[in-house]
Amino acid sequence: MIGILYFYLPGCKYCKRAEILMLELQNSKPEFGEIQVIKMNEAERPDIAAKFTHSRVPAFFLGDRLLYEADPNESRDDMKAMLEKVFTAACEVNKLAAETMKNKTSF
Repeated sequence: MIGILYFYLPGCKYCKRAEILMLELQNSKPEFGEIQVIKMNEAERPDIAAKFTHSRVPAFFLGDRLLYEADPNESRDDMKAMLEKVFTAACEVNKLAAETMKNKTSF
């Protein structure tokens, strides 16, 4: 299963909002609850954060692809919509990976 890499900073109000919204989404859609979210504190792991191109937190990656980084001017609803797209993308990748594995084992 492929997870979402989530960069955050302690004390960041947008990161706190993102965490609340992620929980709401995971609780409202069972398939989102199955997605692993790997939380990475940038302050503790700047070496890892430096390998992923982004300018703000919260920032969300699927593999090495930046799917979303928060804009301080966006509304709560806008952030929730963007996070829903992040989880949807992760679900689609995981579904494709599962189908590929199924096809490989059916020979």
